[in-house]
Amino acid sequence: MKKFFVKMPVFLSIPIILLLFLSCNNDPGYEIYSTEKTMTASSNGYTYKIYIMYPENAGPQEELQTVYLLDADMHMERTADLFRKHNKRVVLVGIGHNTNESAGSTDHPRFIDFTPTVDTVMSPNGGGAELFIDFITEQLIPQIENVTPASTSYENRALFGHSLGGLFTFYTLLSHPDLFGRYVAADSTTSWGGGVLFYYEKERAVSGGLQGRKLYTTNGSYGNFGATVLFWEELLNRM
Repeated sequence: MKKFFVKMPVFLSIPIILLLFLSCNNDPGYEIYSTEKTMTASSNGYTYKIYIMYPENAGPQEELQTVYLLDADMHMERTADLFRKHNKRVVLVGIGHNTNESAGSTDHPRFIDFTPTVDTVMSPNGGGAELFIDFITEQLIPQIENVTPASTSYENRALFGHSLGGLFTFYTLLSHPDLFGRYVAADSTTSWGGGVLFYYEKERAVSGGLQGRKLYTTNGSYGNFGATVLFWEELLNRM
């Protein structure tokens, strides 16, 4: 498993995604196809806003690498601009929530979707990560790989999450390592559930299965740095 850890301000974390695709072809002349749609999850009944962007001239046989971006309502525009600026030929898929709630409000659906357990200290809501993973696995990925020039290999899929999304990214790596080949967890809420990620990490240490996965993680000045370092050191010691 390839690992990379760095402490940096949150506003610098999103460009780390670009490091995952340095092998991609650059094409300064291509036009961008972009669209937005909604999808209702059969697992939890929630309707998500899905953003899709890829090179308009990509052929069906090109099998582009794909980035799945959490909290797309906040991060999609800036991330898309970065890919355009660097002319990276990828499929960018943003997953957003149809809500007017602030992202920091515990009533925001991300507090359910991105958390594997309930944490009554942090939020009255939580524990919906497995249902959210079911939506990604059973509905979103198959549709994206059917209607875009995305590769169908998990090795060419990346998941990016920030804060609670970073918690979800770590959880997905540990519980479903075959879903993505590359994981980016920025400023992760590793203290959630009293450090429940430590439990999942120990389970994965016993079962194995992380060989070949690539993990990039960052932490900002105002993030859960202490808990993140403890978790990271535990993960490093076992891999």
